Amino acid sequence: MSRGLFQKSAIAPRTISVFLLDRTIGIRVLYKPIKNVYLRVSPDKTITLSVPKRTSEEKVEAFLKDKRGWLEKQLRKMDRREDPNEEFSLSDGEIVRFLGQKRVLRRLRASKNETLFFSDPFEIRLCLKDPTDDALAHRTYRKDGRLVLENMIVACVDKWMPVFEKRKVPRPEIRVRKMRSVWGTCAYKKGVITLSENLLRAAPASIEYVVLHELTHFLYHAHDKAFYSFLSLHMPDWKARKTKLTEKD
Repeated sequence: MSRGLFQKSAIAPRTISVFLLDRTIGIRVLYKPIKNVYLRVSPDKTITLSVPKRTSEEKVEAFLKDKRGWLEKQLRKMDRREDPNEEFSLSDGEIVRFLGQKRVLRRLRASKNETLFFSDPFEIRLCLKDPTDDALAHRTYRKDGRLVLENMIVACVDKWMPVFEKRKVPRPEIRVRKMRSVWGTCAYKKGVITLSENLLRAAPASIEYVVLHELTHFLYHAHDKAFYSFLSLHMPDWKARKTKLTEKD
């Protein structure tokens, strides 16, 4: 792109893809009739940079490079916030959300620590050597629930990989771990997708959306028009699936 062409279109907002911590983030750059530069991180972790109209591309990138440490500090603070989804005490008789549906949890005494997921009756049986041990209950449920989630994620990746293999995207490494404020991240340079354990509470369709969303970052690093066009082409109802991720009931 020539310098003259860039200057002509400089007032149009654009998105810059920046790798911060373990994720690729699209920073929205707005060109305004202002004298100073303003960098803002919203509660939803959206980053917006407002600059004077005639600010060059080089100056924008240099500013973001200089503020990289500050941005990562802000994101770490948000990652340390209490996860609003961690409300389950796993007490006997509690209603627990599992794969988008509500199930009654039962704590039972047993010779082996394991979690059994039933559809008829619609309940979860947390079998424990000591049913009064809350820490044991959480460790057991987390271990067995994570296995269920990992199997579902692998199935989703298997389903969508042919689409990405046609575009020369190799199969990524999949990691599942505790994540406080995001459903997933894509480290496209490392070939790694990391997904939140909290997806165990989401409906299968929403889990599939998150998987496809992160896979799409191997083709389009930023949340730009091309990214969402690709997502809409392959999953027309992605917005509805995304909305269900944050529904309380």
